[in-house]
Amino acid sequence: MTAAFDRSQAWRTDGARSAASWIRTKSHGRDSDAKHQISLSKKVQAMPATFQALSAGEIERSHVTVLAKANASGREGMF
Repeated sequence: MTAAFDRSQAWRTDGARSAASWIRTKSHGRDSDAKHQISLSKKVQAMPATFQALSAGEIERSHVTVLAKANASGREGMF
């Protein structure tokens, strides 16, 4: 999981300044996409039903993005 990678700081061994920077470099992607991936990974950890569905392949990252936006204070148990 991306959040665990971020917390572990394993990205430092390659000289990266952050997990997002490491992901961007390795994936040849955009910085904003890497930052979104880190942010979304952190949010989904507080959404057990969503995490389970994602892990089981029942939903995709795009679904998680929508659900994370809808998840607000007082609604945590729904996600």
